[in-house]
Amino acid sequence: MPVDAREGFERQRSGLRRWMLLAVGLSVAALLLISLLTMDREIIRTLSGLSVPWLLLAVGLALTRWLWAALRIRVLSSPSGVRLPLGDLLKVVFSGNFVGVITPLRAGGVVTEAYLLNRYGLDPGASAAVIAAGMSLSVLLLLMAMPAALALGISRIDLNLAFRSLLYVAVAACLLFAVAVLLAMRKPELPLGGALRAAFPCLARRPRLTAWAERLSGEVSRFAGFLGKVLDLGPGPLLLAIFYSALFWGSNLLTVPVVMVALGHPEHFLRSLIAQLVVVTLIPFVPVPGGSGMVEPGFYAVYSGFLAPDLAGLITLIWRFLDFYLGLLVGGSFFLLALRDLRRMPTGERQIEDHGTEVTTADGGEGPAA
Repeated sequence: MPVDAREGFERQRSGLRRWMLLAVGLSVAALLLISLLTMDREIIRTLSGLSVPWLLLAVGLALTRWLWAALRIRVLSSPSGVRLPLGDLLKVVFSGNFVGVITPLRAGGVVTEAYLLNRYGLDPGASAAVIAAGMSLSVLLLLMAMPAALALGISRIDLNLAFRSLLYVAVAACLLFAVAVLLAMRKPELPLGGALRAAFPCLARRPRLTAWAERLSGEVSRFAGFLGKVLDLGPGPLLLAIFYSALFWGSNLLTVPVVMVALGHPEHFLRSLIAQLVVVTLIPFVPVPGGSGMVEPGFYAVYSGFLAPDLAGLITLIWRFLDFYLGLLVGGSFFLLALRDLRRMPTGERQIEDHGTEVTTADGGEGPAA
């Protein structure tokens, strides 16, 4: 693993407690405020009719989406000749989610996943490429979902002007990013930073904007490069990876509508699905760790457009538990398991035989079969 990536992972470990306290503290404060402003005695009647099987299905959807993320990594890493055990892949994705939800813009999750993939057997370049390729597929699905979220959100649920404006900005940003990526793939020799400076001469007089344009150019070029690697996989693996990505996002979208059925309001299933599409497409743009303090009132505002205030407040509490706190509990447990694995292989990464039936550590000990 490159030294800078290892140091980045170590810095994350030292700062996780601070980020987690910030994320949990802001989230708890927001949820308490929503509860105090919206909850009444009708909530007790609603909870008394709660369907446990439907609630368990919602919990299952919230957790099994990470199974699809793990299987996507297995498909994308197949060209490396290394077949990682599913248990290790689950440690990778759950640990990445745990670190991601308590760091700004989920930046820590990417480094964690790449680092753990490397320690579990992939070489550094393959680890970075696999994680970046998976992100590329997710961004592509997000790009395709944006117009639907905008159209359905405006026509089917009562979105206020603020959310409409956010969706318009998000759609415009995604379209610009998509155009830049296509240009980078068609003409990789054309630097985006130079094109931006030519189109906007004022950038030359503003060093910060120039630096931002250069960073954007680098991100677009890297994204286009990794997207090209995904396309090189061939139609079979590519379609399978897209299928797993769709299952991941589909499970995420269906969780809250299933909770709505569990609460005895199946008539709101479709509107809840549309509202969840709006929420899912906007969350990646929230810079606060875990979106805490911002996504809770945002979620409530979207759902209060077609639900009574008390029911909208209750569904906000349940959604935040399934989407954030459950991820912290389960992801934190897998993160501890991954740290235990790292302590057991202090002298180097595990080496996995090409046939995938035996795993050996650097000190010669044997690990679980793949």
